[in-house]
Amino acid sequence: MGREHWKLVADDPHTPIVASLWGWTRREWVIACFLILLGSLMFNNPSERGKWSPTGQMVVAVIVMGAGTFLLIRRWLPSSGARKTLVDINEGGVFFNLRKDHPPLHIPWGDVRGVERKSYVRFVGKWIAIAIREPCVVVSRDFYERTLHIDSLWQRGPVWHLTFVADDTRSVVHIVLDHNWFGLPKRYLFEALVTRWKAFGAPPSPEASDLAQHHGVAGLLDRYDEARASLMAVPAIKIAVTGLTLGTFVWAWVTLNDLLAPRFTSYFNTEAASQFAGRLVAERKLPVRLADGRMVMIGHSELASITTRSCRKQNLRNPEAKDRKTRFQDRSTCFMTIRLKDGAQGIGVFFVLQTYRTVDLGRGQTFEESRDEAQTISLPEAQALICAEGLCT
Repeated sequence: MGREHWKLVADDPHTPIVASLWGWTRREWVIACFLILLGSLMFNNPSERGKWSPTGQMVVAVIVMGAGTFLLIRRWLPSSGARKTLVDINEGGVFFNLRKDHPPLHIPWGDVRGVERKSYVRFVGKWIAIAIREPCVVVSRDFYERTLHIDSLWQRGPVWHLTFVADDTRSVVHIVLDHNWFGLPKRYLFEALVTRWKAFGAPPSPEASDLAQHHGVAGLLDRYDEARASLMAVPAIKIAVTGLTLGTFVWAWVTLNDLLAPRFTSYFNTEAASQFAGRLVAERKLPVRLADGRMVMIGHSELASITTRSCRKQNLRNPEAKDRKTRFQDRSTCFMTIRLKDGAQGIGVFFVLQTYRTVDLGRGQTFEESRDEAQTISLPEAQALICAEGLCT
């Protein structure tokens, strides 16, 4: 569809303008991709990194977000037969098929007071909806209350107030018609509404006619809107933009996954820290800062008792990672209270790293498991960690 088709629709008042359910869904695919991106990040639980692959996360996200979208469409939009038409603009007026179990809302041209272009900012939950010079038909408040308004919030759905917008004086209601529903640029949809209003409605007042003429003047945003629509009408350009957009979402998913992952850590039982410290003591690799300031490595022959003071968990980037699963490492920095046999006391410190390994089960089968390993620290680094923790005094 190009300018010739848009001009024909705008100039011929007998040509119906239809917004279908499929067209609405197809034009909202960018928002669907964004929701899938957010959904996949919610399912990306780094504590389950050994169980959830990136592909698995995306599959689960698509299923959940797709099911949620389907339920919303089933709840608030028509779903069968001729009711698949969402909005029908024809000689009889504007028809809204908002619910499969509710009669169509009919706005006759004779009850339309004017055709304008509306801009507004509205809040939908925590989201902000912005409309910039969207075409709309204007009806009286009395006609809206008598014919269109649905008392039940559940029956109306979550975006009712984005389509039926009262003015500041609340004397009239603007019924906003999103140009994306119809596949027309804003200016051509506006001209089509004006043509039908003047052809089939009551004679407009001079004020309403002048206002419609004023709103019909093309601006810079209209030229951009038309140029974008013309460009997207070229099949090759549309395929390229679609691929670029999907690639951008994949890149954003990977990037956000990397940025968000360090904020989460897997569970580490601090009560097990003494066992890991005991393994280092057996190898004489546990660094301890004594009360007199000396840094030593202790073994079993000097140790009287060891208790866990605290463990701080972190999630760090692994420079030696070979795949996404091992891109980050969970590391716990554990501080221990040490008592030696000669009566001296000190503070010990070491790392516990969560590592992944592949176990060969034979016959081409493998099993991946994670395990915690104690890691010693050099004496200078251990002293810096203990002092940074405020335990040097």
